[in-house]
Amino acid sequence: MKRLLIAVFLLLGIVGFSEILLVYQGFGYVLGTKSPASSSFSIELPRGAWIEPGSIIISGVPEGTKTRYLPEDDLKSLYDRNVGKEIIWNFEDGRSERMLLIDPTPVLRDSEGNLFYAPRGQPVFMNETFRSNALLIVEMPKPFTDEVSYTYRVDGATWMTRYAFRWIDDQLHVTGNIVVNLSFSPEDREIMLVSANLGMGRAVTRSLVLADLESVPDVVTTDMRVYRIEPRLTEGTNILAYVSRYVDAEKRYVLRGSSVYSTYSGLDIDILIDELPVDLAPGSVEIWDKGFLSGFTSIDNLVKGDSVILSGVAKSIELQGRKTTILESTDPSAYEYSVHYWIKNLSDDSHEVIIDDSLPRGAQDVMIHAMGKEYPYEAPSDIPDRLTLNVIVGGEDVEDVRVTYTVRR
Repeated sequence: MKRLLIAVFLLLGIVGFSEILLVYQGFGYVLGTKSPASSSFSIELPRGAWIEPGSIIISGVPEGTKTRYLPEDDLKSLYDRNVGKEIIWNFEDGRSERMLLIDPTPVLRDSEGNLFYAPRGQPVFMNETFRSNALLIVEMPKPFTDEVSYTYRVDGATWMTRYAFRWIDDQLHVTGNIVVNLSFSPEDREIMLVSANLGMGRAVTRSLVLADLESVPDVVTTDMRVYRIEPRLTEGTNILAYVSRYVDAEKRYVLRGSSVYSTYSGLDIDILIDELPVDLAPGSVEIWDKGFLSGFTSIDNLVKGDSVILSGVAKSIELQGRKTTILESTDPSAYEYSVHYWIKNLSDDSHEVIIDDSLPRGAQDVMIHAMGKEYPYEAPSDIPDRLTLNVIVGGEDVEDVRVTYTVRR
């Protein structure tokens, strides 16, 4: 984070803004610089935002500097500030009278010494200023004119990404929107989105690319990407076009041994993207097929060039499977097992189905009995307990695949 702050402070002078609002996923940070002309100065904080006072850091000031946080004014603060002063009280019956504010309850005293406890009506504060923004007051022990920098955390600023993956003519169309929610007006502050894995202890970060805006990162570190948002954002929900393009992808039907049992159930539908052509930020994904919503999933940070498998994004209706495991026999030296996989195709077309399961540790003499053939199974060298088979199931057909193995005692 320290490296990022240094980079952004350098960036402040480049972009020509005195303050930058960094929006993370869940909170925000304001970074700025100030050139004081005397021994004290004030910093105006965003109106309506919830500021965490303990997060305020002023850098570059002399030792002995004091900082005070003054929240924005409301009726209570005006009462507190005018205790012992005269105010005008407009009673509900239309009378107006100059009275002394004794207590911020309010308790008032008129010119004859009578006390009024929380009377009905409205106050008028004379010769008073109203502070519509919270202020940070910085008081230094001596005049100081060097440029100082400051940071503080602000809640009510966050962003997320939502995607729609649509199958169109056997191609996958990826649409993504960035949703930036601000509970306060950013006014003229420069806004930047930060994509980072904060606090994970790993330097694994993917960049955001606002494709329609031709955005490029302004700050790049090994740990994160910081992107400037060109459109002016406002208080509330802001939706930005993020990516819209076709992606070469494949739909796969998978019978996962961990998710099917002795009764038929729909096979998992996976989406395989061989080489991602664009970076994708983490977010939720809707899966659409032939114009209908078919499933939900989510993604973490994905980088351009990645091979991506979205597992179990939906369930098939016409391709179903079940699995049973039978202990065939035992002898003094080994158990013999037979696992049956049945794949039922209710459609008119043939489909390739992947059986994805695991073998018990120590399984030996693994044999595959499928499609009229019998052959030994060689597990991948890096995953010796993995069982992966490709099976073609004809239209309106049922394919029976049997796997036998032994486990030594």
